[in-house]
Amino acid sequence: MVLLSFLMNNPGLNISGVILVAPLTSPPKNVKLDYFRRFVAKMIGQNLPEMIFNPRGNASAATSKAYLLKWYLTNRKAVPIIGAKQMAGLAEYMYHFEYNSSYMRYPVLVHLGGADEIVNNEGTKKIFEAFGTEDKQIYEYEGYLHELHYEDCNKEMFRNTISWINRKFKDGGATKVG
Repeated sequence: MVLLSFLMNNPGLNISGVILVAPLTSPPKNVKLDYFRRFVAKMIGQNLPEMIFNPRGNASAATSKAYLLKWYLTNRKAVPIIGAKQMAGLAEYMYHFEYNSSYMRYPVLVHLGGADEIVNNEGTKKIFEAFGTEDKQIYEYEGYLHELHYEDCNKEMFRNTISWINRKFKDGGATKVG
């Protein structure tokens, strides 16, 4: 999320492209980020920044791999703790992505898990379509969850990534970009 925001606000940087895996770009389908909710989140964040949220969702939505699921559930460092100020920042980023996505001028490759319940794939696709670059590609892996690097589709995802990179750099990357 921070990377996308940075790139949208700095279109003159000399980079070759961006690869995103299950990016958090929009709120869940059941959450509406209207002005009032963003204002309340901002006020709470400014006045009670130490207020802690524990937004642990359904851990089984992250991966189908038992060993990784066990780690999520038993490792105390894996418990996501978010402060009110950070939560307000996330709400602002997500709200502005929709309106500023046309400023994304860099080549972009996006991988999405078709069964991902952590990020809003439909919202990500909408933002992806609005990106201001023609050099963009999206892959959705049906039936797979959020942690695509650990899912059974990971080899296919890596092949698609290498193929995308090879199309960009036919000479193996020896060409200077920019």
